[in-house]
Amino acid sequence: EKTPGDFVVLLGAHQLDNENEVGRKTHLVSNIRVDRNWNPNSKKFDADIAVLELNEEAKFGTWIQPVCLPKISAPLKNFKFGEVVGFGKTEKEGAHSNFPMKANTPIRKSDDCYNEYPSLLNIASHKTFCGGFANGTGACTGDSGGGLTVIQDDVHYLRGIVSASLHGTD
Repeated sequence: EKTPGDFVVLLGAHQLDNENEVGRKTHLVSNIRVDRNWNPNSKKFDADIAVLELNEEAKFGTWIQPVCLPKISAPLKNFKFGEVVGFGKTEKEGAHSNFPMKANTPIRKSDDCYNEYPSLLNIASHKTFCGGFANGTGACTGDSGGGLTVIQDDVHYLRGIVSASLHGTD
């Protein structure tokens, strides 16, 4: 069980080991709201999400920018690709990246993905979707919690949140 004191949020960070980085802002967490449908004993990653409330308002600027959420009444058009950014591993057995890595990754039809990787059926649900190339390019271990974004009419929208990969779930 995690408490708000277990977390700090680094906004604008592009070098994890540089505490004096220009544009970087550290925030403490005041509250954690876990999805009410989350079951930590489930093997599926259904509702595997929490919202961290910051102790103070985030200030947007050159290094810190928001991402938009799509309106339910005006769904996003079908996208074939999205962008994932994270500090995850760059190789299956490698270390986590000190700099954010970006991958333009396909958003795949669930049936195609599950036919290619049947083991994903053990962790997927009707609320999840599959992304990434067959060569492993896409979200990696350590990217969990990062967004998959798409651009529509010059606006960046959050389309999904990284939860798991074939190579691990942290």
